[in-house]
Amino acid sequence: MKTILAFSIFCLACLDFSPMLQAQQFTQTIRGIVLHATTNEPLPGATIKVLDIEERIGATSGVDGSFVLLAVPVGRRTVQCTYTGFEDKVVILMLTSAKEAFLEIKIREG
Repeated sequence: MKTILAFSIFCLACLDFSPMLQAQQFTQTIRGIVLHATTNEPLPGATIKVLDIEERIGATSGVDGSFVLLAVPVGRRTVQCTYTGFEDKVVILMLTSAKEAFLEIKIREG
């Protein structure tokens, strides 16, 4: 009798937590650098953002042109880079949970 009761309680607990387990989403980091397309010089202050997700994820490139986008949901992602006086650049990539992505974004003056 105690075994059946314990099993019933266990099953109810599992049902109670199942939506939380199903809601778990894998994420990954995107690192990269923004460079001038002609001179290959780093471009500090460029804005990089992920376009195709509800949550806003973005970053600004540092003095060396590097950036990091954290906790990006895995899957097919569209990343946009904007910089004053330059053409916008859009990069589409397949982000997996196995490995961080690295983007070298070269943009042209516009």
